[in-house]
Amino acid sequence: MRKNWKVRLTRGFLESLLAAAAAAALFLFGIFDTLIGPLGAFFSPAPLLWATYRNGPACGAAALALAAAMLLPVPPPTVALSCLTGTLFPAFLLGVFFRRGMGVAKSSAFAAGAAVLASLAGSALYFAAAGLDPLPFLKYQVGDIVREVEYAVEVLSADTGISGTRLPELFARTLPSVILVTVFIQCGINLLLVCKVLSRTLAARGATPDLTRFSLPEQAVWALIPVLALQWAPSAPIRTAALNAAILLFFFYLLHGLSIAAYFLRRMNASRPIRLILIIVLLLQPYLLALPLCAGLMDFRFDFRARWPLSSGQP
Repeated sequence: MRKNWKVRLTRGFLESLLAAAAAAALFLFGIFDTLIGPLGAFFSPAPLLWATYRNGPACGAAALALAAAMLLPVPPPTVALSCLTGTLFPAFLLGVFFRRGMGVAKSSAFAAGAAVLASLAGSALYFAAAGLDPLPFLKYQVGDIVREVEYAVEVLSADTGISGTRLPELFARTLPSVILVTVFIQCGINLLLVCKVLSRTLAARGATPDLTRFSLPEQAVWALIPVLALQWAPSAPIRTAALNAAILLFFFYLLHGLSIAAYFLRRMNASRPIRLILIIVLLLQPYLLALPLCAGLMDFRFDFRARWPLSSGQP
């Protein structure tokens, strides 16, 4: 009796293989090309996220394993570990969370937190296995980042005449929140990109994200008040922790306010290009950002969207 040794390649496996290759290629492009490579690395989570959302967690896990196997032989181990914990793993989680019905903001927040924790745990395990102390390496990495900020501040001061002597010190204190916000933005933009690509499938599932409905719970303002009060705490570590927590809360209140702005642009039947241009103008003008931030902070009291609902028939 002849045995059938033919292997069936399913669509899910092929898509996982292609997604893994695309994610690994984009990340490696970001390493070896200093000009536009970082842009490719920024979007490296998208293929893995796409495979996970489209075909489920099993295919996403397969794509994660395949991408890790493709990456490990090429860059140094620390770089491959950084990609695995800071890019591929959060992309997989992002697809799983969003597939289970979480919104864009909540999925991105959980994935960003998981990315930071996984990066710290992976680094600790790597240094422990190598018999090295991770603290000097971390101090060197943070110091290198701060030195780059100092150089940028010097260039900015020379060009504009504005003094920024305390900016590097402030950046060093707020580095944890800056990293979390940066990873959150990367997760959110990649998720929105995948939603756009799979818009027909998402519409069929009723999972198309509505960015005009994002809001923080009312209880968040009661967390903001003590965090601001702790800025005057006598202990420097407490002040630093409170400062990072305040930055994270203000960032999410800014998103809340931008969601309100997008809602009222939609209510006025502004076209999508006009909405996009106005939102970009708000993001590019630091002083104008105070408007959506204040709207987000005051919304728990005034509930702007409930006071001015959409007209019947508005999309």
